[in-house]
Amino acid sequence: MALHQRATAEGCPASDVDDAMDSDDPKAALIELLVKCSSGGGAGGSDAQLRAELQGMRVMALHKRALSDGADETAVDGAMDSDDSRAELVALILAQHAGADPQAAEAAAKAKALETLRAELQPLRVMELYKRAVSAGVDAAQAEDAMDSDEPKAELIALLLDAA
Repeated sequence: MALHQRATAEGCPASDVDDAMDSDDPKAALIELLVKCSSGGGAGGSDAQLRAELQGMRVMALHKRALSDGADETAVDGAMDSDDSRAELVALILAQHAGADPQAAEAAAKAKALETLRAELQPLRVMELYKRAVSAGVDAAQAEDAMDSDEPKAELIALLLDAA
C-alpha cells in the first residue's frame, strides 16, 4: 500500500504505522498519521495552521491548490479518484510544504512512482494482476489469499505496490 510505504519513508514510528494498518480504516488512519508526522517536524505551528486552512476548503479548491503548490498532476488525479479525496489532497499539499526536507522529497518521488504504477495496474484484469504479482516476486500464498478475498483486484494491486 502506497500510504504505508510513504508513512515509513517519512519517518513515522513503525509502531504507529502498524497500529494504523491494523485499524478499522487503515487508509484514513495512515493519512492521519502522515499528517501528524509531517506536522511534527520543524515548523509544526505553520503546518497546523495550514492543515486547519485546508480542512475548511472544498475538494475542487484543494485540487487547484495542490496543483498550484507544485504537486504532481498524476498524484493529484490519483487523490481525486481515491475513496477520501479530501484527505488525500490535504496530505499531498502538506507533503509539498514539507518538500524542503530531502527525506520528504524522496518520499514524494517514491509516492509519485507508486501512483504511476497504480494507474498502470488499475485497468488490468484480476488474472493479469495475479500473473504480474507472481512474476514480481510476491509470495504465492499471499497472491492466492488475495485471489480468495472479497476484493481480489484491490488486494493484488496492494501486493504489487508493496513489492515495488
